[in-house]
Amino acid sequence: MPAIRKFSRGRARFNPLEAAKVASKPESSQPASQAVPSDGHQPPATSERTTMTTPALLRRSWNFVRGRRTEEFVQRGLDVSNLLHSIGSAMNYEMITIAAASAGQLFDIVNSVQSNRDQCLQLLERVHQIVNTLVNICGDAQKHSVVMNPLMETAVDQFIQTLTTLHGILLSLSSVSLFGRILKHLETRSQLTDCDEALRQALDVFNVQSDLITHSMLGSARTAAKTRHEELLRVLKPEPAVFKPPR
Repeated sequence: MPAIRKFSRGRARFNPLEAAKVASKPESSQPASQAVPSDGHQPPATSERTTMTTPALLRRSWNFVRGRRTEEFVQRGLDVSNLLHSIGSAMNYEMITIAAASAGQLFDIVNSVQSNRDQCLQLLERVHQIVNTLVNICGDAQKHSVVMNPLMETAVDQFIQTLTTLHGILLSLSSVSLFGRILKHLETRSQLTDCDEALRQALDVFNVQSDLITHSMLGSARTAAKTRHEELLRVLKPEPAVFKPPR
């Protein structure tokens, strides 16, 4: 009696032909992720080293651009300070000359500041605005012979005092050790905030003085135009005819 073969349900029977076909297929030498596409173009190879060094390169390039902008800003500040110094010397206005020299010293020393650099640069931007305003005020006053307001002298004096205080702060930030700067961080920040407020007030006063000079110039121009118009009317006005009786 032949033996009865039992097969478990759900199990595929062994086929020697299918097994031979699977064994004869060659294994691909390239991984699935690096397979060549059907169009024949090889995808660009990725470099792990480049990906890892990209943030460092970005930081380096940003620091370079930032340093370049700071150098250009410092040079503009030095140029406008020298211009104000020349105008003050030409007008024989000693306080303007002192203010210009003090501003130039700030632009000279800002590159050596070790901490609170961003806040110091913001203050110097305000100093740059004030110096530009003073250049316009002095130039207009000299050109149109406008007398300076007495409040202008007080504002310039206070501006010089603020520049002197700011210069001392920048010197301390340039020469004091790291430990000393850490200990005086809050105190230095408070001093810079006070200087910022003083510079804002000075800029407001100088803007008012600039507006007064502008209005004075416009008033003089209107008066001159009115006088010229009256002269033209007198010239163009026909003379009345004189009646002569016949003889």
